[in-house]
Amino acid sequence: MIVEDLGKCYRIYPDATARVKETLSFGRRKFHEEKWAFRGVGFELLPGQALGVVGINGAGKSTLLKILTGTSRQTEGRYETIGTVSSLLELGAGFHPEFTGRDNIYMNALIQGVPRKKVDEQFEAIAAFSELGEYLDRPVRTYSSGMAMRLGFSASMLVNPNILILDEVLAVGDARFQKKCMDKFIEFRSADKTIIFVSHSVYHVREICDRAIWLHDGKVVMDADPVSVTDEYETRILEHIGSLAVPEGMDMAVSHGLAKIDSLELSRPRETGERLEYVTGEPLTITMKWHNPEREKGVFPIIAVIRNDGLLVFSTRPSRAVRREGEMHEAVLTIPSLQLLAGEYSINAYITDETGAHIMDQRLSACRFKVAHAGAAKGIFLADAHWADIVDHSVGPSTPEPGS
Repeated sequence: MIVEDLGKCYRIYPDATARVKETLSFGRRKFHEEKWAFRGVGFELLPGQALGVVGINGAGKSTLLKILTGTSRQTEGRYETIGTVSSLLELGAGFHPEFTGRDNIYMNALIQGVPRKKVDEQFEAIAAFSELGEYLDRPVRTYSSGMAMRLGFSASMLVNPNILILDEVLAVGDARFQKKCMDKFIEFRSADKTIIFVSHSVYHVREICDRAIWLHDGKVVMDADPVSVTDEYETRILEHIGSLAVPEGMDMAVSHGLAKIDSLELSRPRETGERLEYVTGEPLTITMKWHNPEREKGVFPIIAVIRNDGLLVFSTRPSRAVRREGEMHEAVLTIPSLQLLAGEYSINAYITDETGAHIMDQRLSACRFKVAHAGAAKGIFLADAHWADIVDHSVGPSTPEPGS
């Protein structure tokens, strides 16, 4: 896909009569204001690449996708796609609410040029993937948002496109189906297909994509690797809305049912009981316990340390996924010498699947702790730095005494 200087402008009329007046003036007078949704957007994607698009609401992300899928026309610029394109934009887009899910699958395939025979051959697999069961024979207007997402995603897979364009498809639906979608994305990329993925979830952008752009006020303000783009994006958000840290005493837990974090505890090695105050240089042990009701195999426990202003200090996970059989699990992270400087910190805990692309459970600000430091160093961490002897170069070489 090649996109060059793409832009979309809307005409905003103050009232209904203004449009009529402008039409009757045959272009001699202008009764509208121009509002650019975005302007000057350009990028090139190769087969097998996945592009993430981030930005606040109103930045122009969805409008860009509508143009790339052909559902809207650009005002300026050009784009070129090679191969078939399939998309999943707004929930229910392209579906007739009075038709059944089954009818909509056939209709959607027909519109995209898929022969009915191919739909017949693959329909059972599509139905199984959607997990809609008897609801496939009910009108789409009776579907929940999660069911509409299932139908749309399953139908888009039927086309087997070269380019897949997705707009917030993981924002709704249950965790099990989200994981199936993530697995499909990974499978899609491994087949040298191209993905354009719009999401407010920076975690998924980092895991799915190998490149990202940040749209702000209709302009591309950054185009780089996903980690750099999302870090800068989150930093800018923090500047505008303040700290993202969870308020004192609030433990935000989002369980997805596949695995559940039971507890997180801070302590010092060989000590019993939880400890919430430390001194720079002291050892720290973090014990995380979780259980897998369905004994899900291949999971990663992840620990992230966050400063009280929302800054990610560091995150870590084991080098290998946990594959042990059994429902209850415990992982211990030991930091022999805590090099954080004075401040207040919190810990986020996560359980992900083996790919790292799907969060099974998370606990934000599960633990809070304070660090004290008596030295003069400032910042986030104590660097292993040493001053050499100070030499005063303003003093010249000594002059020998006469006769010496």
